[in-house]
Amino acid sequence: MENRLNAGCHSMARWLRRQLAPDCPVLIHSPLVIGGDLPAAQMEIWRRENFAPAVRAMMSGYFTVPPTEPIVILLFAKEVSYREHAARLFGDREVSRYGYYRPHLRTIMVNAECGPGALVHELTHALMAFDFPRAPQWLSEGLASLHEHGRIRDDGGEILGLPNWRVGVLEEAVRRRRLPALRSLLGTRSFRGPGERLHYAQARYFCMYLQDRGVLGACYRACRLGTEDDPTGEKTVAALFPGWSWEQLDADFRAWLRGTGKPDNVIP
Repeated sequence: MENRLNAGCHSMARWLRRQLAPDCPVLIHSPLVIGGDLPAAQMEIWRRENFAPAVRAMMSGYFTVPPTEPIVILLFAKEVSYREHAARLFGDREVSRYGYYRPHLRTIMVNAECGPGALVHELTHALMAFDFPRAPQWLSEGLASLHEHGRIRDDGGEILGLPNWRVGVLEEAVRRRRLPALRSLLGTRSFRGPGERLHYAQARYFCMYLQDRGVLGACYRACRLGTEDDPTGEKTVAALFPGWSWEQLDADFRAWLRGTGKPDNVIP
């Protein structure tokens, strides 16, 4: 299996070298193939300080199935270059300014100007695709969004989420009495469309709540194990809080939310 993965990484690297400009470096660190227009030394710093610690933490804290196919990460120094390459390589013109993931190609596009948040978000999706491809939407997007802004635990075994700009979306929903019940969030099949920002924010902060209560890892593993019987994870979450009603869980989540503090790294 390892030989097959390495061969796949080298094959993907050859393809990338044909697609990118001659002066664009391509690095292989199986299962990652990293390319773009950053200098090779800077790309290596990104790998050492961002990719590698995040992969180790996620594999330690959640995932047990390692990637069996290459994951491609394309880093571009400026937004203009990022958008030009998204259009030229994949025909993508309406994209987030931060970065995005193309699941069927296992490829992450990143605008390095915006920092590593989008990268770690999308890397979460890329790794989870091998470990728990049928993860419910709230858990998939909640965990990925949690990893947008956090710190690696001292032992390297988990990414601890920190408050970020999404808390403002929740505060506005609370003020306007439009924050959905958690049970409704868990049953949401798609976050796209109306309410998208609120869905992402609530999922992120619910995962952060579970992490703060010390049960996020257990929740992920139990959801993965019970996906046939409990595809939304509703039963799994309820079992983590025995004796609590959903109304009690909602109330505790909202009380916790009021004490999480303000973000220290607001992204407009």
